[in-house]
Amino acid sequence: MNNKVQQQLLERQKEALDTFISVQGSLFGGFEKLVDLNLKAIKSAIAEAADQAQQVAELKD
Repeated sequence: MNNKVQQQLLERQKEALDTFISVQGSLFGGFEKLVDLNLKAIKSAIAEAADQAQQVAELKD
């Protein structure tokens, strides 16, 4: 292989790696948002259940 072909190959590999890293960043960003949304939903459900339990306890008194 001559030097020009090697240089082109290295450039393509670098581009592929840069693309891979970019895609991974997007995937992890999306995963982070999904986890955050799930945590908010769980916290909301727990708060609602606690509120309902409090209301039931007040009715029994």
